[in-house]
Formats: sequence, structure tokens, C-alpha cells
Amino acid sequence: MGEQLLREAVDNVASPVRPGLAVRTELSSSEPSRALIDASKGAALVVVGARGRGSAFAVLLGSVSARVSAHAHCPVAVVPERHGGVETPPEERAERGADADTRPAAGDGRGRVVVGLDGSSGSMVALRFALEEAARPGREVVALYALELPMPIDDTTLDPEIDAAAQESWKATARARILAWVDEARRANTENVPVNVEVVTGRAVDALLSRTDAAVIVVGSRGRSRITGLLLGSVSQSVLQNSRVPVVVVPNP
Repeated sequence: MGEQLLREAVDNVASPVRPGLAVRTELSSSEPSRALIDASKGAALVVVGARGRGSAFAVLLGSVSARVSAHAHCPVAVVPERHGGVETPPEERAERGADADTRPAAGDGRGRVVVGLDGSSGSMVALRFALEEAARPGREVVALYALELPMPIDDTTLDPEIDAAAQESWKATARARILAWVDEARRANTENVPVNVEVVTGRAVDALLSRTDAAVIVVGSRGRSRITGLLLGSVSQSVLQNSRVPVVVVPNP
């Protein structure tokens, strides 16, 4: 039964999407997440699906995607169930006719790799992965930093002009810091990768989830741990839980 499912997956998905791609199948008797975590020791990337968004991370915690993302030894790509990144074949578009909905689906920004940064060692590892991922022609990195503004100290800070000037100053400082991070993260093969720095105000989770124009969102983790919530952190948890586009979780060695 298992071998038949693997053959069908190759015939119905892998072969039509990437004809000629060498695919090797392997059947394991281990629990799914354990099998994938073990396989990650010798892998460049593990890809898993997400069944959908839940109301609490506790629901996701026991899933294969969450456990593998938290404990894998290599980056893990989590692809949402209704991801629209697979291109519709021309013959299918013709059958659907001129009235077919041609609006770009979430994740159709095939050249845009969005990475969330906060200055931690985990986010620096994620930035290096994002640069490597965008090293191919026609791709770019969007380095996203969310600036959470401090609460006003007194009434004078409520003045719109003072507030706007302060925000611009903070954003300029953050931008300079991010550009330094990017320079530090570049390697010989990524020195020419285009990087667009975006500093936004508000929560990092909201900023990342709003990027439905991305091909992929990259986030870091804190390292492997027995406790998934402590390992992934609140931002990575929420992005995995709610993203409409693929998310790559990069482990921090």
C-alpha cells in the first residue's frame, strides 16, 4: 500500500511538474515525524505540507509539519494546503476559457524571498539561507524588520511632527543596521543578490503574514529543543500557523 502511494505521488505530481527529475522513494516503518527528522540529518531541505490553519498552536504542535520544523537538522519548507504557487498548465487554462480567474494566487511572487530579521543569531542564519535561495537569476531578497514603537513618555511626544521625525530617525537607524547585517551575511556566491530592505512599524508577525506576494517566507529558529514552542518562538509559530505561502524554518545550529 505504501509503495503504491509513493508511485502514485511520483506519477501524478513529480513527473508532470518536473519531467526528467530524478526521484528516489523510500518507505519507512517509523512514525512520520521521526522518519523525516532522521532523514534530515543527510538532507539539504525537508519539505512537508500543512493541513490548514488552526486556532491554537497546540493543535499544530502535534502535527508532522510542526514537529519536523522544530527538530530537523536542516531547513524545513512547510507548504500550506491551498498554496497557489503551482502554475496551471496551458491546456487547463484553455479549457477554462477566457473568463477563468487569472488573478495571482498567494505565493506567485516566484522571485521574491522574504526573510524576517530581528538581529538574533537565528535570524542571521535565516538571512544567509535567503541569500542562497535568491542567488539564482531573477530573484531578490526582501529583508523585513518590524519596528515596534515605544509608548509615549509624555504629551509632547504625541505631536504629529515630533512623532513622524522620531519614526523616520528610528527607521533610518534600523535600515543602516540591517544593511550591515546583509553585508555580514553575504558570501562570494551571494554578493550580487539584490536585497530590498523594508522597515515597517508594528508586529513582526503581521508584517510577515501580509507578504502574500512572496514566493517563500524564511524565518529562523532558536536551535533544536524538546519543547517546540520554546524552540520556534512566537513569531515563527504564528507565521507557520497562518501563512498562505510556503514558509522555510532554518535551524540555528
